[in-house]
This record gives sequence, structure tokens and C-alpha cells, in this order.
Amino acid sequence: MSTNLSYQYYIAGSKYLSGILREENIEFKRDLKEFAANYNTIHSIDYKNYFMHPYVTNDTKFTLITTYPGLLIGAGYSHDAIHKVDPKNKKAISDFNLGFYFDHTTGFPVIPGSSVKGVLKSVFPKKDFPYLNEKLNYIKEKVGSINKDAKNLINLDNWEEVFFGKLPMRKHIFCDAYIEEIPSNGKIFEDDYITPHTKGIFKNPDPIRFLKIAPGIRITFQFVVDDYKFNDTVTLKDCYITEVFKQILLDFGIGAKRNVGYGQFREV
Repeated sequence: MSTNLSYQYYIAGSKYLSGILREENIEFKRDLKEFAANYNTIHSIDYKNYFMHPYVTNDTKFTLITTYPGLLIGAGYSHDAIHKVDPKNKKAISDFNLGFYFDHTTGFPVIPGSSVKGVLKSVFPKKDFPYLNEKLNYIKEKVGSINKDAKNLINLDNWEEVFFGKLPMRKHIFCDAYIEEIPSNGKIFEDDYITPHTKGIFKNPDPIRFLKIAPGIRITFQFVVDDYKFNDTVTLKDCYITEVFKQILLDFGIGAKRNVGYGQFREV
């Protein structure tokens, strides 16, 4: 069986549906033990070193820990679902019904840098957008809680332009966030269920099974931040901007189903 989990999750299942692969080749789709069994093998390669950006320093990265109920990334991807009945006990065997995001090359689960950038960009204030004052006050509060001197020196109206505008000096990189380490029990995945009542509120729902990152997993976020100067005395380094990023992710989370608690973190 391939140790690339992306291949296992998507390609092998599609080939099975086409009659190319036998049923035992897709056991991973129904049994989380297959994921755990393969992780000791695929992690023998230094994936941490692979995902770490060469220009990232200790000041521009941080590690957070997933909380209950876990983290869901890539749910919008399509995923072929296989359903059948176990001949032994006549119970239905449920396949994973939602997509999941894996790095294309390594097959390792990561949070894409574009997703990290998207969450941060949604919080930073942008002129002529709704809730401008609320966002300005929020960022000002976060900067001030880390560096009180910087709080009153920066023109906070230009935060969005500094990070996401078309300034020629903008060289910030929002890197992929990667799993810092595999727990001693080898378990980074769990399954979960959505139970929509599509047949009516008095009908038994058909559970939708999906894959998620388990609670208690350490994930490292990393950035390459150009040291932009707000004025003659204050720069982004003075604002401890990576700390501000961390506070935003702690407050807002990342990924799908955040409105019901997924994608939240706690500090190490």
C-alpha cells in the first residue's frame, strides 16, 4: 500500500470504484487503523525539515495545539464515497464522505499558506469595508497588549495595505502550517459525523462520516515577514507582528465548521 496518504485517500478509492483495485486496497477509507499504521513509515522522512521555510526564524513562527473537537481542512474537495453492508453483522459500513487536504508531494496533512493568509486578511482592517472601526480597535488592542509603546505610534489605518496591498516593498510569505510532531500513540486522525435531517425532523438522519485532525496535535505556523517601516521609529518587528498573528488564530481559528467549534487552538 502506498505511504502517500493523499494517494490512498483519493486515487486508490477512485480506482477501486472503477474496478481496477481490489477491496482490501481501500481499507484505509473505512478504518483509521490504516492511517496510524502508515504514519510510522511515512514519518521516517523528515517532513518537518521539508515544510520549514529556509528564511523562517524563531521569531516568525509559533506552535499551537488543536482543541476538541479537532481540525477540518479541505472539506470542500470532492471525495468518492463507498457504502456497503458488512455481510457478518448486516450493519452498514460508512465511508468518509468529505474531502481532506493533503500536501500533493508528500501526502502529509498541512494547512495551506493560502488558508492562513485568508484568515488573517479577513481580520485586518480594509478601508471602505464593513466593521472597519471594530477591526482597527481589535488590531490596536492586540498590538498594544504585546508592545504598549507601539500602540500609540502606528497609523493603524494602513495595516491591510502593508500585508495584502500592492506596496512594492511587500515581500511577506504566508507558509504552509505543518504538524510539529507525531504523538507517542501515533494518532493524529479521528473520524467524526454530521447528521443532517434531510428527510424531516422526525426521520432518522443518514450520518455523514468525515476525517479530521484530532485534538491535542501540535501545529507550527510560519511566516517570512518583511520588516516594513511604519515611520522613522516603528517597524513590524517592534509590533511583534507574529505574536499578533498567533492571537488572531487563537481568537478566530482556521478551517471548516468553526462556528461549531472546529479549528480552534490553545497555546503550548
